[in-house]
Amino acid sequence: MNLTLVGGERSCHMVIAGKVTEEYSAQLEAGLIGAMRRYPHLTVDLSGVAEIDRFGLRLLALVQSLGGKEVAIVATSPVVDRASAPASGVQHLH
Repeated sequence: MNLTLVGGERSCHMVIAGKVTEEYSAQLEAGLIGAMRRYPHLTVDLSGVAEIDRFGLRLLALVQSLGGKEVAIVATSPVVDRASAPASGVQHLH
């Protein structure tokens, strides 16, 4: 998994690429929570995600829920779209 942060004074854009799986959940959680604490507004780009499991989806949904309007997922990959489809039983991201 690869996390890239581009931060300004009041906002941050985070690009997440590669695997978003249980194996990387601690790293992802630290990156997302740290960005939410530091910046009032966070956008997340998941267009480079090649693999995602239930742990990754739940963490992203939790961050989106906790952040409300201040956290926006602005792009997803086909892998993320398929995994978060209603039939998967996981809340759709966006």
